[in-house]
Amino acid sequence: AGYVQLIDHLAAGVNVILDAPVEGIEWSDGSASAGQPAAVVRLRDGRALEADFCVCTLPLGVLKRDHERLFQPPLPDRKKQAICNLGVGVLEKVALRFEHCFWEGKAKQLHCFYRVPTVEARATPAACEAPYWLSLRPVTGSNVLIAYYATETGRIVAKLSEEEAVKSALALLKSMFKPEEVDAAKLLEVKRTAWIEDEWACGAYSFVAVGSSPEDRSALAAPLGALHFAGEATDQ
Repeated sequence: AGYVQLIDHLAAGVNVILDAPVEGIEWSDGSASAGQPAAVVRLRDGRALEADFCVCTLPLGVLKRDHERLFQPPLPDRKKQAICNLGVGVLEKVALRFEHCFWEGKAKQLHCFYRVPTVEARATPAACEAPYWLSLRPVTGSNVLIAYYATETGRIVAKLSEEEAVKSALALLKSMFKPEEVDAAKLLEVKRTAWIEDEWACGAYSFVAVGSSPEDRSALAAPLGALHFAGEATDQ
Protein backbone atom coordinates (compact mmCIF):
# COMPACT_ATOMS: atom_id res chain seq x y z
CA ALA A 1 0.00 0.00 0.00
CA GLY A 2 1.02 3.63 -0.31
CA TYR A 3 3.31 5.47 -2.71
CA VAL A 4 5.74 2.56 -2.90
CA GLN A 5 3.47 0.99 -5.53
CA LEU A 6 4.25 3.91 -7.85
CA ILE A 7 7.98 3.65 -7.13
CA ASP A 8 8.03 -0.10 -7.77
CA HIS A 9 6.26 0.42 -11.10
CA LEU A 10 8.59 3.21 -12.27
CA ALA A 11 11.71 1.37 -11.09
CA ALA A 12 10.89 -1.88 -12.88
CA GLY A 13 13.80 -2.70 -15.18
CA VAL A 14 15.87 0.27 -14.02
CA ASN A 15 19.33 -0.13 -12.47
CA VAL A 16 18.76 1.58 -9.11
CA ILE A 17 21.86 2.17 -6.98
CA LEU A 18 21.07 2.16 -3.25
CA ASP A 19 23.13 3.33 -0.27
CA ALA A 20 25.05 5.77 -2.46
CA PRO A 21 24.82 9.33 -1.06
CA VAL A 22 25.60 12.06 -3.59
CA GLU A 23 28.43 14.43 -2.70
CA GLY A 24 28.32 16.67 -5.74
CA ILE A 25 26.67 17.32 -9.10
CA GLU A 26 28.69 18.86 -11.92
CA TRP A 27 26.57 20.14 -14.76
CA SER A 28 27.00 21.88 -18.09
CA ASP A 29 24.82 24.59 -19.57
CA GLY A 30 25.18 22.94 -22.96
CA SER A 31 28.63 24.21 -23.83
CA ALA A 32 30.53 21.06 -22.78
CA SER A 33 33.49 20.18 -24.98
CA ALA A 34 33.16 17.28 -27.38
CA GLY A 35 33.87 14.01 -25.63
CA GLN A 36 33.26 15.50 -22.19
CA PRO A 37 30.25 14.37 -20.12
CA ALA A 38 27.50 16.95 -19.81
CA ALA A 39 26.79 15.88 -16.23
CA VAL A 40 28.81 14.10 -13.54
CA VAL A 41 27.31 12.87 -10.28
CA ARG A 42 29.96 12.23 -7.63
CA LEU A 43 29.12 9.72 -4.91
CA ARG A 44 30.42 9.64 -1.34
CA ASP A 45 32.21 6.34 -1.99
CA GLY A 46 34.36 7.98 -4.67
CA ARG A 47 32.53 6.77 -7.76
CA ALA A 48 31.62 9.22 -10.53
CA LEU A 49 28.58 8.64 -12.74
CA GLU A 50 28.81 10.34 -16.14
CA ALA A 51 25.70 11.11 -18.17
CA ASP A 52 24.22 13.26 -20.91
CA PHE A 53 21.60 14.58 -18.48
CA CYS A 54 21.01 14.64 -14.73
CA VAL A 55 17.46 14.80 -13.33
CA CYS A 56 17.54 16.09 -9.77
CA THR A 57 14.55 14.98 -7.68
CA LEU A 58 15.95 15.88 -4.26
CA PRO A 59 13.29 16.92 -1.73
CA LEU A 60 12.99 20.67 -1.22
CA GLY A 61 14.18 20.37 2.37
CA VAL A 62 17.42 18.75 1.21
CA LEU A 63 17.88 21.39 -1.49
CA LYS A 64 17.48 24.12 1.11
CA ARG A 65 20.18 22.54 3.25
CA ASP A 66 22.65 21.45 0.55
CA HIS A 67 22.22 23.42 -2.67
CA GLU A 68 25.12 25.78 -1.94
CA ARG A 69 27.66 22.94 -1.68
CA LEU A 70 26.08 20.36 -3.97
CA PHE A 71 26.12 21.94 -7.43
CA GLN A 72 29.10 22.94 -9.55
CA PRO A 73 28.87 25.47 -11.05
CA PRO A 74 26.54 27.06 -8.46
CA LEU A 75 22.88 27.39 -9.33
CA PRO A 76 21.76 30.72 -10.80
CA ASP A 77 20.24 33.27 -8.44
CA ARG A 78 16.65 32.73 -9.62
CA LYS A 79 16.87 29.00 -8.89
CA LYS A 80 18.34 29.69 -5.44
CA GLN A 81 15.61 32.24 -4.75
CA ALA A 82 12.90 29.70 -5.61
CA ILE A 83 14.47 27.13 -3.28
CA CYS A 84 14.60 29.67 -0.45
CA ASN A 85 11.12 31.12 -1.05
CA LEU A 86 9.10 27.90 -1.10
CA GLY A 87 8.21 26.37 2.26
CA VAL A 88 8.66 22.81 3.52
CA GLY A 89 5.75 21.47 5.53
CA VAL A 90 5.66 19.15 8.52
CA LEU A 91 3.23 16.23 8.24
CA GLU A 92 3.81 13.04 10.19
CA LYS A 93 1.69 9.88 10.34
CA VAL A 94 1.12 7.07 12.81
CA ALA A 95 -0.64 4.07 11.24
CA LEU A 96 -2.31 1.55 13.55
CA ARG A 97 -3.51 -1.86 12.36
CA PHE A 98 -6.08 -3.61 14.53
CA GLU A 99 -7.44 -7.13 14.58
CA HIS A 100 -11.00 -5.80 14.70
CA CYS A 101 -12.65 -2.66 13.31
CA PHE A 102 -14.25 -0.62 16.12
CA TRP A 103 -15.14 2.43 14.00
CA GLU A 104 -17.68 2.82 11.23
CA GLY A 105 -16.22 0.56 8.55
CA LYS A 106 -17.59 2.55 5.61
CA ALA A 107 -16.09 5.84 6.76
CA LYS A 108 -12.92 6.86 4.91
CA GLN A 109 -12.12 9.84 7.08
CA LEU A 110 -12.54 10.74 10.73
CA HIS A 111 -12.43 14.36 11.85
CA CYS A 112 -12.21 15.21 15.51
CA PHE A 113 -12.20 18.60 17.27
CA TYR A 114 -10.34 18.56 20.56
CA ARG A 115 -10.04 21.10 23.31
CA VAL A 116 -7.49 23.85 22.67
CA PRO A 117 -4.45 23.12 24.89
CA THR A 118 -2.73 25.82 26.88
CA VAL A 119 0.48 27.33 25.54
CA GLU A 120 2.49 25.32 28.06
CA ALA A 121 0.75 22.06 27.14
CA ARG A 122 1.31 22.40 23.41
CA ALA A 123 4.91 21.24 23.76
CA THR A 124 4.00 17.97 25.50
CA PRO A 125 3.17 14.56 23.96
CA ALA A 126 -0.25 14.76 25.61
CA ALA A 127 -1.08 17.69 23.34
CA CYS A 128 -0.19 15.77 20.16
CA GLU A 129 -3.72 15.80 18.81
CA ALA A 130 -4.51 14.51 15.34
CA PRO A 131 -7.64 16.24 14.00
CA TYR A 132 -7.63 14.09 10.87
CA TRP A 133 -7.62 10.29 10.64
CA LEU A 134 -7.74 8.16 7.50
CA SER A 135 -9.30 4.70 7.43
CA LEU A 136 -7.89 2.22 4.91
CA ARG A 137 -10.73 -0.25 5.43
CA PRO A 138 -12.92 1.07 2.53
CA VAL A 139 -9.88 1.04 0.21
CA THR A 140 -7.86 -2.06 1.13
CA GLY A 141 -10.17 -3.91 3.50
CA SER A 142 -7.56 -3.71 6.27
CA ASN A 143 -8.38 -2.46 9.76
CA VAL A 144 -5.95 0.44 9.63
CA LEU A 145 -6.35 3.95 10.98
CA ILE A 146 -3.75 6.60 10.15
CA ALA A 147 -3.36 9.65 12.37
CA TYR A 148 -2.02 12.82 10.72
CA TYR A 149 0.02 15.31 12.72
CA ALA A 150 0.96 18.67 11.19
CA THR A 151 3.09 21.74 12.01
CA GLU A 152 4.47 21.91 15.57
CA THR A 153 2.50 18.85 16.67
CA GLY A 154 4.19 16.90 13.89
CA ARG A 155 7.61 18.04 15.09
CA ILE A 156 6.83 16.74 18.57
CA VAL A 157 5.53 13.37 17.32
CA ALA A 158 8.59 12.91 15.09
CA LYS A 159 10.84 13.12 18.14
CA LEU A 160 8.81 10.64 20.21
CA SER A 161 9.80 7.02 20.56
CA GLU A 162 7.49 4.57 18.83
CA GLU A 163 6.11 3.52 22.20
CA GLU A 164 5.31 7.13 23.13
CA ALA A 165 3.75 7.86 19.72
CA VAL A 166 1.50 4.79 19.93
CA LYS A 167 0.49 5.60 23.49
CA SER A 168 -0.46 9.14 22.47
CA ALA A 169 -2.43 7.94 19.41
CA LEU A 170 -4.34 5.30 21.38
CA ALA A 171 -5.20 7.88 24.03
CA LEU A 172 -6.74 10.04 21.28
CA LEU A 173 -8.81 7.13 19.99
CA LYS A 174 -10.03 6.39 23.50
CA SER A 175 -11.20 9.99 23.78
CA MET A 176 -13.14 9.58 20.52
CA PHE A 177 -14.52 6.06 21.10
CA LYS A 178 -15.26 3.89 24.10
CA PRO A 179 -11.91 2.91 25.65
CA GLU A 180 -12.99 -0.70 26.08
CA GLU A 181 -13.78 -0.94 22.35
CA VAL A 182 -10.30 0.32 21.43
CA ASP A 183 -8.66 -2.14 23.82
CA ALA A 184 -10.79 -5.03 22.55
CA ALA A 185 -9.80 -4.30 18.94
CA LYS A 186 -6.25 -5.55 19.68
CA LEU A 187 -3.49 -3.48 18.13
CA LEU A 188 -1.41 -5.70 15.81
CA GLU A 189 1.06 -3.47 14.01
CA VAL A 190 2.38 0.08 13.94
CA LYS A 191 4.05 2.13 11.19
CA ARG A 192 5.08 5.73 11.68
CA THR A 193 6.95 8.49 9.88
CA ALA A 194 9.47 11.07 11.05
CA TRP A 195 10.18 12.91 7.80
CA ILE A 196 11.24 16.13 9.50
CA GLU A 197 13.96 14.15 11.33
CA ASP A 198 15.07 12.22 8.21
CA GLU A 199 18.31 13.63 6.75
CA TRP A 200 17.26 12.48 3.27
CA ALA A 201 13.90 14.27 3.40
CA CYS A 202 14.11 17.19 5.87
CA GLY A 203 10.33 17.56 5.86
CA ALA A 204 7.18 16.50 4.08
CA TYR A 205 5.31 18.30 1.28
CA SER A 206 6.29 21.72 -0.02
CA PHE A 207 3.94 24.70 0.04
CA VAL A 208 3.76 28.25 -1.29
CA ALA A 209 4.95 30.17 1.75
CA VAL A 210 4.35 33.82 2.57
CA GLY A 211 6.48 35.82 0.15
CA SER A 212 6.50 33.00 -2.39
CA SER A 213 4.31 32.37 -5.44
CA PRO A 214 3.53 29.63 -7.98
CA GLU A 215 6.20 31.22 -10.18
CA ASP A 216 8.77 29.88 -7.74
CA ARG A 217 7.68 26.34 -8.57
CA SER A 218 8.14 27.10 -12.26
CA ALA A 219 11.58 28.57 -11.58
CA LEU A 220 12.57 25.49 -9.58
CA ALA A 221 11.39 23.20 -12.40
CA ALA A 222 13.20 25.11 -15.17
CA PRO A 223 16.03 23.05 -16.75
CA LEU A 224 19.63 24.30 -16.76
CA GLY A 225 21.31 22.76 -19.77
CA ALA A 226 22.10 19.16 -18.82
CA LEU A 227 20.64 19.62 -15.32
CA HIS A 228 16.90 19.03 -14.96
CA PHE A 229 14.65 19.24 -11.90
CA ALA A 230 11.58 17.20 -10.92
CA GLY A 231 9.72 16.17 -7.79
CA GLU A 232 6.64 17.32 -5.92
CA ALA A 233 8.04 20.81 -5.17
CA THR A 234 8.14 21.53 -8.93
CA ASP A 235 4.53 20.48 -9.48
CA GLN A 236 1.87 23.14 -9.90
